[in-house]
Amino acid sequence: FSLLSELALNAGRVMLSADLLRVVWEPAYVDDISLLRTAVWRLRRKLEAEPSNPTYVLTVPRVGYTFADDIS
Repeated sequence: FSLLSELALNAGRVMLSADLLRVVWEPAYVDDISLLRTAVWRLRRKLEAEPSNPTYVLTVPRVGYTFADDIS
């Protein structure tokens, strides 16, 4: 829930992977990209109608993630 909350509170803003890891988990996990990718994958499975083609939790390659702010 913390990951979804952080993304939703910053909807439309690109959140850096390192920042998400620091805020949602602990600073010790700041380099654990696989942890974040797995959490996003699980989140998409729960939120998205088609997880392989997300409309809510979007990836910004080599930067991080964003939560769509123009959801219809």
